[in-house]
Amino acid sequence: MREFLEGEYTLSELSPEEKLDALYEFLTSLPDRIERRKVYAIFPKMSKYQVDRAIRILDFSDILRTPYGFIEKTDKAREIERRGLRIEDFSEAPVWIRRFIERKAVRREIYVGTDSITGYDIFYNYLRKDYTLRNLEGNLIERFKDLGLAVTFSIETEGHQILVCEICTWTFVKGMHPNNLDYVVDNLAKFAKDVVRVYFGIPIEQETIKAGLEYLSSEAELTIGETSFKIDKVMWEEAKCEIEYSHLRYAYTTEGERLLTRAEETPRRITVLRSKFYAEHPTLSPIVPPRQKQASLISFR
Repeated sequence: MREFLEGEYTLSELSPEEKLDALYEFLTSLPDRIERRKVYAIFPKMSKYQVDRAIRILDFSDILRTPYGFIEKTDKAREIERRGLRIEDFSEAPVWIRRFIERKAVRREIYVGTDSITGYDIFYNYLRKDYTLRNLEGNLIERFKDLGLAVTFSIETEGHQILVCEICTWTFVKGMHPNNLDYVVDNLAKFAKDVVRVYFGIPIEQETIKAGLEYLSSEAELTIGETSFKIDKVMWEEAKCEIEYSHLRYAYTTEGERLLTRAEETPRRITVLRSKFYAEHPTLSPIVPPRQKQASLISFR
């Protein structure tokens, strides 16, 4: 289990057989005697807690000794190095160690969604409180702490002059459990709703022709329809709303054919930060009331 030494898994995340393999790899990576403070340099990708936990288990199992700030291998350790680590080697260890070794792997990851940048699956690891990116085979591609959430809307109004908008509202959250992501999405949707109401005077829920939710493993250029948004890292509870909009109107050819044309040469942009927007509009609440979801805005979920 080199993945354990690489810091990718904790012992709790491993099956009994994998725990034995991981502890064996840990043991054989140690010299016969070493100062304890120097052990951490041998495993630079493991946390101090992971290293200390492995030492403690092996110490209480008479596989290592820890005298006076040193770590030494016992005769039992040298025998194990020759033949491998077995479950029987913990028969005389304290009960809590035997139970821990025999315990099934903790289900460590919860599916979040598909990364809009790579197309890989995003999972939340609730033991580490971070996110993992895995390919179709389930192989680990990357770990990351901050997850991007982007709520998007496409709007097209009817009438003599047509308003066309592409709207993207986004934020990043740090190590947030998937159960809490709905709250963030609801408030992103409300932010977009309030911005559109203030700037254009229209109800977003009545004019939206398409809505979406994007998950992002990092900052990126996000394309919605024919519009691109540069998603930078604004952290919750801050958020950013960007709207690209243009007006279309009907024109007639000399043959009397009606065509839809752009009223201005290039689309316009509005960029608003959540904190600044609600400070300028104190009568609007930035928070979705408890027990009230923005259901009409997030039907895409």
